[in-house]
Amino acid sequence: MTLAGFTPLMSNPQDPCYAEKNEDMEVAQVCLRINKILFFGQSFLCGLETPVLKLQKSETGVSEYVSVVEASSTSTPSSPPEQSDSELLVESYSEDEDEPVSTVRRLPSCTDVSDDGTAPVAAVEIRSLIERKEELERRQRKQDRHRQRVQVSRK
Repeated sequence: MTLAGFTPLMSNPQDPCYAEKNEDMEVAQVCLRINKILFFGQSFLCGLETPVLKLQKSETGVSEYVSVVEASSTSTPSSPPEQSDSELLVESYSEDEDEPVSTVRRLPSCTDVSDDGTAPVAAVEIRSLIERKEELERRQRKQDRHRQRVQVSRK
């Protein structure tokens, strides 16, 4: 399995990760990414000599990681403008465009992702992100087919 470009710790050894053949590889990759992101946030960023995150526990027993980095109130001219979620570009590529898109019907529990009961929330978020990705891929294929038809009709 691959991490689809998420490699914040290139010098760390990449431990192999295995999934059973009957498991959905896309879901397994998403779970692996979440585990690596959690490791990066919890272990790496909290363990730096000048920590970026720290674990803060509330009186109710809820734990959360908070940033200890001072946020600059004035932006420098050299800093890039912040992007909102609506401005982000989502790209996808499908080698076989005539192939019907399968939908995710079941999502295995990611019990090893988190110990604080957020695994069901993460599973729901993963499912919705995968469904959104599939919808965007369908739209992209439809737009590509339309462009091809327009180009053929112009010739």
